[in-house]
Amino acid sequence: MLRRSINTSLLFIILLIINVQLIFSQDTTRTVAAPGIIHYSISDPAGPFFIQILEIDLTVPGNKLTTALAKDKLGNGFERTSALSSRKSTSGNVVVGAVNGDFYGISAPNDPYGFLANSQIINSEYIFGRSHIRSSFGVIDDTKPVVQVINFTGTATATSQVTRSITGFNSQRGTDALILFNNYFGSTTLTNQYGTEVELQPVDSFVTNSNMRFVVLTKQDGVGSMLIQPGRYILSGHGVNKSFLDQSVFVNDTITMSIGTSPDLGNVTALIGGGPRLIIDGLLPATFVGFEGFGSDFVNTKHPRTAAGYNEDSTKAFFVVVDGRQAGLSLGMSLDELANLMLSIGAYNAVNLDGGGSSTMVVHNQVVNSPSDPGGERSVANALFAIREVEVSTPVLPNLIQPENGAVNQRDTIVFIWNKSDYAAVYDLQVSTNPNFSTNIIISKSIIMDTIYTVSGFHGLQNYYWRVRAKNAVGTSGFTQGYSFQTGFPTIPVLIYPPHATTNVSTSPTLIWAKESVAESYRVQLALGSTIIPANTILDTVVVQDTTLELSGLEQNRLHYWRVNASNQFGSSDWSATIGFKTGFAVSVDEKSVIPEETYLEQNYPNPFNPVTTIKFSLEEDDEIILKVYNALGSEIETLAEGGFSRGSHSVDWNAADYSSGIYFYTMIIGGGKTFTRRMVLIK
Repeated sequence: MLRRSINTSLLFIILLIINVQLIFSQDTTRTVAAPGIIHYSISDPAGPFFIQILEIDLTVPGNKLTTALAKDKLGNGFERTSALSSRKSTSGNVVVGAVNGDFYGISAPNDPYGFLANSQIINSEYIFGRSHIRSSFGVIDDTKPVVQVINFTGTATATSQVTRSITGFNSQRGTDALILFNNYFGSTTLTNQYGTEVELQPVDSFVTNSNMRFVVLTKQDGVGSMLIQPGRYILSGHGVNKSFLDQSVFVNDTITMSIGTSPDLGNVTALIGGGPRLIIDGLLPATFVGFEGFGSDFVNTKHPRTAAGYNEDSTKAFFVVVDGRQAGLSLGMSLDELANLMLSIGAYNAVNLDGGGSSTMVVHNQVVNSPSDPGGERSVANALFAIREVEVSTPVLPNLIQPENGAVNQRDTIVFIWNKSDYAAVYDLQVSTNPNFSTNIIISKSIIMDTIYTVSGFHGLQNYYWRVRAKNAVGTSGFTQGYSFQTGFPTIPVLIYPPHATTNVSTSPTLIWAKESVAESYRVQLALGSTIIPANTILDTVVVQDTTLELSGLEQNRLHYWRVNASNQFGSSDWSATIGFKTGFAVSVDEKSVIPEETYLEQNYPNPFNPVTTIKFSLEEDDEIILKVYNALGSEIETLAEGGFSRGSHSVDWNAADYSSGIYFYTMIIGGGKTFTRRMVLIK
């Protein structure tokens, strides 16, 4: 039983067919990776989901699908999808995109028999052939995709017309088995001595589901582990099939073999395993639990996922990777969710591939998703490729266009533009504060498929340098000469008063910050929480030209936090650091007249001041004091009071008419040696 399902909770992607283009509702980037091959990157915080989609138009000449095997050998270790893509991408066979493929023997990288879970074909030739209950993704004649259960089948016919079934390809030779080996298996057949093996030279090219002729070169009986020479094949028989080789196949014979698929699909040029099948002619299976042997935990738990599918007329293929196991980025999907995703992008048939930590998508040899393993991209057994059959040369050096060399007054968001380089597939962009790019590279962006890239987050009044290089499957142009530019917006303001962690601040303070040389205005925010958000912000205002803001009516005995940024016609600086202060209690006239119970140096008032301010201090008993003023460098500049003072409150004025604006400190030293220090600000 099949079901038609679009889970309404999964309508996080809205698909519109407009000019044969996919348009999504979430934060989506759409990049043309190659003619007819489009990469979509979708970030949806509602899931959250981070999704990569590669759409391949198979009607575009030169576009095709194929597969690749790690290390080009079964049981010779695994390989990262990006490394496999890079190694296989050459002129005439440019790997535009890739995803990881079949389930595999992750704990046994040197076991050729358990290396892959299902069959694989590269260029019409089996890498591994077996029967299985799980679906595979196949390709007929390089460009027509198919998804279904596709099993290995084969026959060998002697010159005497005796025909035997080939039971496996590059698989373990069991009782009465007849196995065909090729170079993808390794250097020998790894068989024991209880069989007969013949070495074969192909006469015809490999084409699946067709008859091919082979000449018998050598024959071994009772030896085992026959050497597999490059370009040669070994037919190995045990039991009844040993007898077939002994009695019907001889050196110099020409035998006929048909290596194909069940069902017969014609020339299957590529095949990769997976399972279960997600969509069958536009419908979902009645349930995924138990379907093709998968249990409820695998089906219903949200995992990273990889899938492949194609549309109803088989003209477009889709590679999909959904990241998972990463809170805040992407949780992953159940199989139902994955199937609905595939439906929503236009898939008519689709299959799940290996997922979890293996889920990886590569575009132009660069990983574009976020693999879930702590170490990043995982090594896998095989991969599914989108190929461009086009001859390319090393790309030429691009020309930088914008910003021009020596440009000034650049904004806080900059659009970098360069010209298209002949033969380029992608570009790398670097931005640094070092003209030699040896250090301080603040932007190093790879796999830019366009000749334009927008960057935000630059600092004000800063010199930067930028350069670009072009890359493709066969090489790189090297980097261009670096162009310089300078931003024209203000630097981050420095907050002066009240300084961080100041207590007993007036409920009507004056906020003070340093002037920025090119600032035209300042934005000031004041909040009742250390993280300034709209819910706790009590002031958000713009101050033009001035660098002070007088406040009133603040809550008593309450922590306040503030920050400032600076702006002009070219943009805004980042916010300053957020600093906090605590207001004091209002003091009544009667309380001021009470004899003090402790010695205390009060904050000067007014503060900031120009040019006179009053400094008050209280003594709990008669004492000797010295009251001095120091500049910001710590140099003493005046003595305001010195000698014996009676118990009680006292005050002294300081006239700073002869001094420049800035920060000053005043210190009171009492007879016992105890010191009190406060800061004050003179603004003229």
